[in-house]
Amino acid sequence: MNRVIAILGYAALVLVATAAAVGAPAPAAQPAQPVTATVKAVEGTVESRAAVGQPWTPVKVGQVLAEGTDLRTGFRARCVLEMPQSVVQVDPLTVIRIGELKREGNTLRTRIYLKQGNTESAVDRGGANNEFSVETPSATLSVRGTKGI
Repeated sequence: MNRVIAILGYAALVLVATAAAVGAPAPAAQPAQPVTATVKAVEGTVESRAAVGQPWTPVKVGQVLAEGTDLRTGFRARCVLEMPQSVVQVDPLTVIRIGELKREGNTLRTRIYLKQGNTESAVDRGGANNEFSVETPSATLSVRGTKGI
């Protein structure tokens, strides 16, 4: 008899624990954390603007650029941007937008919109999951730790 009561008590405990686990809310997803790009080199005329409609201003070495920033280079101009786990060289007569630059949990997301011109990118493999892409009006280049043009 004691054995039956013990088994029934254990079964009731398992049902209560299962019901609590099923009704428990899922852990909250971590909010995306913004990341920035730092200007490491500038040659010639390089300008940026924080958003469409804002004035273009000259870019300086050491300047920090956030997600959504537009960047353009003039004739014979070049700019190098350093971001976590990647470096992007913006070549002459190029217009880009830093479309996405954030960390979500263990994933780093970098998306560059290339409106016109050329860029060269070096993307590190190590560290967090690195989702890096350069998107143009007609194609997308995605890499996971390599060099690409």
